Amino acid sequence: MNPASPPATGLRKRRIRPRWTALGMASTLSRHPLLAGVAGTVVAVLMASLSIVTLYQGRQGALEHARETSANLVAIISTDIARNVEIYDLSLKAMVEGAQNPALTGLSPILRRQILFGRATSAAYISGAYVLDARSNITAAGEDSPLPPGSFADRDYFHAQQRSPSTGLFLSPPFASRVRGGALTIGMSRRVNAPDGSFAGIALLAMNTAYFSSLLDTLDVGSKGSIFIVHQDGAMIARKPFREDMVGHSFAGSPTFPRMAHAVSGSYAAGSPVDGVRRLYTFARVPGTPFIAGVAPAEDDVLAPWRERSLIVGALTLLSGLSFIAVSWLLALSLRERARAQEELVRL
Repeated sequence: MNPASPPATGLRKRRIRPRWTALGMASTLSRHPLLAGVAGTVVAVLMASLSIVTLYQGRQGALEHARETSANLVAIISTDIARNVEIYDLSLKAMVEGAQNPALTGLSPILRRQILFGRATSAAYISGAYVLDARSNITAAGEDSPLPPGSFADRDYFHAQQRSPSTGLFLSPPFASRVRGGALTIGMSRRVNAPDGSFAGIALLAMNTAYFSSLLDTLDVGSKGSIFIVHQDGAMIARKPFREDMVGHSFAGSPTFPRMAHAVSGSYAAGSPVDGVRRLYTFARVPGTPFIAGVAPAEDDVLAPWRERSLIVGALTLLSGLSFIAVSWLLALSLRERARAQEELVRL
């Protein structure tokens, strides 16, 4: 008796098993030939579904990348504005200190002007520096020229300081300057107190809105994109692409503006109230100011490369899927004809 026989038999059975499995599948297809077509169709549909899921993930990735890029641009804008406002505020504080110093009243007008406005007149995009008394009349100016006449009691920058001693730095919405021939200006003011703490007037810097336009001109968000700086009350300060009729115009009634007015930062997709273009808005408040900086690339610009790739991938997937289905069903029909022929031979 050969002791090695049982292992050999077991090995033989293990080797035969795959062949029986293949034969079983072939037998099943011979009995049900249309299964080949159904199986091929299912495989093609699964491949197409996988492609669709991959393309959708690519779309979401493109949108997320656009939001991250916009957030970085908003941070750049906010940092630049906050830094310049801080510099201008230092000039304002120096003006307040000088205006509250009684020793300056006895100095000559030239020397007094140099002490009060030395820093302010050298700052970029500052179109005017003034000290106003409690009746809103200009008592000192940074320019060596006659003082502008008239009262400025109707301006927000005066009201805010007159109402409360705790206002601190106030930045107004853009307005047409009566002193600068209607040039759009933002008023930066601080309160000047009398020795007893009562209201004695304001120190005022007139900031030219051209600063904001020049800042936005250095950035690019696509052919249909938009970059903007808006006041918290809804007044447009600057926008790229530039439209003169929009600067100073209020968008407080826009359906999307409350999203920005009631949040520190955020993002959302919506149609523009200006031109109707659907954009991806990312915004943030500028620290220490009432300004909101926003970047809004157009959704079409963001998704254009993805759509081009999707068109190619979709066409190839469709072509390969239809080809696979066609081959599968040709095989199924061939197997069915072969099965019929075998049945005819059996009958004979």
